[in-house]
Amino acid sequence: MKSLTTAPRDGSVVAPLTYPFLHQLLLRRFLALAHRFQLPVFLWDPVALDLLSQDALLYRESHQKEQHCSFICTHREFTSFALLASLWKYHASLFDAAAERGLELLEIHGKDPRLISTGDLTAKEIPLHFLFRFERRLVHVVVLYERSGRFLWHGPLRLNANIDHSFAPFQMLDFGRHAGAYDRPELILTTVDGLDVRIPKNLSAFPREHSESRFLECRLREAKAFYQVLMHDGK
Repeated sequence: MKSLTTAPRDGSVVAPLTYPFLHQLLLRRFLALAHRFQLPVFLWDPVALDLLSQDALLYRESHQKEQHCSFICTHREFTSFALLASLWKYHASLFDAAAERGLELLEIHGKDPRLISTGDLTAKEIPLHFLFRFERRLVHVVVLYERSGRFLWHGPLRLNANIDHSFAPFQMLDFGRHAGAYDRPELILTTVDGLDVRIPKNLSAFPREHSESRFLECRLREAKAFYQVLMHDGK
């Protein structure tokens, strides 16, 4: 198991900090930040949720006492959460508050497809992804927006030239290679690995939904233009 040793200035020896410990520390700081800003986040990590659905006995035991990070701290260097945009208001002070807790924050924004589809060429950019980093560990927050079909949508994670491409293992993240669509999950508040988190009530449904989540945006403006040409030609 990898570990990180920190040496105090007085030269005394301290125990090494294991990466599971660091990851749990990251999660505690992130969840404290989410509580302060009332971020409606919930666990949205395919690996962690799969572990929870398969190992019900250990999951029940994790309610009773604080354990080592067994479910949320997987072998990977990141954990995925989702945020319901309809229940949240963006605060510019989030960046500074994260820094106060020793967390580096990277925000990814993109055009709002709900406005683009109406032909609004001035569609503003909206937050799509947040990445919180601590000691090379990450929390990836995927922002979910409700679309007209009453489904939840998240945008792709696109990196422009100004973004540090070494900030995260972007190719390995569970979300962002393409846009995705999901049914709104019913959530429950529970305790996992000593942490109070919200999780989907139906754990077994998530893996299938995640594998079938790719969303292709309707090119509405082009479709309208094509239809108008056909009408003009009398077809």
